[in-house]
Amino acid sequence: MKKNSQNSADPGGYLTTEAAMIVPLIIILYCILIYLCFYQYDRCLLAQDSYLVCLEISGRKENREQTHAALNRAKYFMLSDLQEAVRIDGRQVNMEGNAGILPQVFTEHSMMPENWRMSFSAAAAANDPPKDVRLYRRVRWILKKGYEFLTKDEEKENE
Repeated sequence: MKKNSQNSADPGGYLTTEAAMIVPLIIILYCILIYLCFYQYDRCLLAQDSYLVCLEISGRKENREQTHAALNRAKYFMLSDLQEAVRIDGRQVNMEGNAGILPQVFTEHSMMPENWRMSFSAAAAANDPPKDVRLYRRVRWILKKGYEFLTKDEEKENE
């Protein structure tokens, strides 16, 4: 007896063909997603580290002009090159830079674009916390003495 092709449970090669096209596409999408996560990680890490460098330089009391960027290049995962510059404008410390995003695995691959770059910048105001605390205490003391002087005169008038 001959089987009816419409009622057959065997799809033939149809499912294999679909899987051969869909599975590589899903793997490529996962790789792109992982790559974009590493990109975002490096971008956030550069923003954080550049601000920390600015904050460290702004807290110095002497030798503030003798600066050098101190980013630890070993902890960035996907960067191929990193350039940074620190500039001091009065009380403001600025750090700017850019980095290429091309991991060594993909350097010879033609599908990888060559112009993927990220830029970063950070700024911090130079401050002197002990000086600010002394100024606050001095102003508070002056206001307290002025208040005592004014209330003392009012008490004499009331008597």
